[in-house]
Amino acid sequence: MNIFEGTRRVVKLITVLSVLGFLAYAVWGSDPYLTATYTIAGIGETPTQHSICEPNAVQDWITVKTKKGADVHVTLCFMAKMNAKIIAAQEIAKRGIQSKIPPDGQAYFDKLLKLGIIRLYDETDSLQQGYLDQAKARARIHVKETFELPQSDQIWFDKQKQTIRRENIQEGALVLVGGLTFLWVFTWTTGWIVRGYLGIPMGKDSKFNNELCTKHK
Repeated sequence: MNIFEGTRRVVKLITVLSVLGFLAYAVWGSDPYLTATYTIAGIGETPTQHSICEPNAVQDWITVKTKKGADVHVTLCFMAKMNAKIIAAQEIAKRGIQSKIPPDGQAYFDKLLKLGIIRLYDETDSLQQGYLDQAKARARIHVKETFELPQSDQIWFDKQKQTIRRENIQEGALVLVGGLTFLWVFTWTTGWIVRGYLGIPMGKDSKFNNELCTKHK
């Protein structure tokens, strides 16, 4: 095997590996990285999508799936007023003083109590130190575990996934075709120059074989 044959084999191997790599990328690596930011104003309230969190919001992060399987990386913005509601509810969640709850807040209080976000305690409870922070933490955990993208947003993210994925595959195909075209043209041009310098006819790999054949005739 001479240098020309060896070069052709290397180029063919690179071509095959490039095509296989592109096919793997098209199947497994072309999904876009989808992100979203949602404001959480209270337990049970519909999350609202925003471009960024407000400065005084507490942030947390989760990854959720749409019903069609698109991964969406979500930033949750827990509003200050949500924490204020949790703190107010936990402050009055003491045995015997539930009468302090405003009439319009009873349902919300009962919901927090049922979910275990706020807990009843005695003034002498040894665990009451830090209980407000614990209540806020339980609220954030509950939201993270139960969070679902609004239906309209799920539809939008599914469309975005397909659109961006198609664009990524098209761009990858252009890079593949362009790269392989350059490789083959460069290889052919280099071979043409080397053959011309060594006096080897096009289509032949050796000047010796060509001269031998001529003498034999």
